[in-house]
Amino acid sequence: MAFVALASKGNFIHVYDFRGSRERETSSSNSSMPSTTPTTNPMHTSSAQVKDGVVCREVNNPDHFSLLGEWADIDVHAKICRHLAEDSSPRSRR
Repeated sequence: MAFVALASKGNFIHVYDFRGSRERETSSSNSSMPSTTPTTNPMHTSSAQVKDGVVCREVNNPDHFSLLGEWADIDVHAKICRHLAEDSSPRSRR
């Protein structure tokens, strides 16, 4: 297997720590991981996001997830985080 760096030089990795729910699990899904389908969430549409994030599920706690996202601009990322925190619409957090 070839070694592939997690982030390019100059970029940074932001680790999101969150809980999922087994209730989301369906027969067509092999896990209860939250959806990462792009929506109107600016995290998914920002050009500062270098590539799609990687969702990691904790082995001993299947409701616990980490999402690793690679970003090129820490200021843009922080601005988007503030915007999402201020937005009261649950839909924008998907």
